[in-house]
Amino acid sequence: MQPIDCPATLAVTSAASPPGDWQVVTPTGTRSLDRIGFYSGPPSEQGSLAPDSTMEGGGKSRDVWTFSPSTDEPLWVACFYAGTTLFIAKPMPHGMKRCSVNYATTRSGSRLRLAEAHCQ
Repeated sequence: MQPIDCPATLAVTSAASPPGDWQVVTPTGTRSLDRIGFYSGPPSEQGSLAPDSTMEGGGKSRDVWTFSPSTDEPLWVACFYAGTTLFIAKPMPHGMKRCSVNYATTRSGSRLRLAEAHCQ
C-alpha cells in the first residue's frame, strides 16, 4: 500500500481588485487538510470521481474508490483544505487500482478529521 502524501496544511493568500471604495475582506493564513478526492484526468477538466462505497461506524468513516486499469487518462489525487475553495492536485502513479480514505467521526457520524489515506 502506498500512503497519499497530501501536505497537512496549505498557506493561502488572497488577491482581488474590488470596484470603487469596496475592500476585500478574506481570512488568510494556513488551512488544515480536510479531505481527499480523485479525478479522471486533470481537475481543470472537472472529472471528479465519487467514491464507489462509503462505510461508517465505530467512530470512523471510510470512502473507497476502485479504478479501472484500462483507463488511458491518468488519475489525479486532490487535497482539499478547510476554509477555502483552493485545492492542490497531482497525477497519481500509473496502475493504482484502489484507494481508501479514512476519517474520524463524531458519534452522530459527522466527519471530524482525515485519519489516513492510501492506495494500492
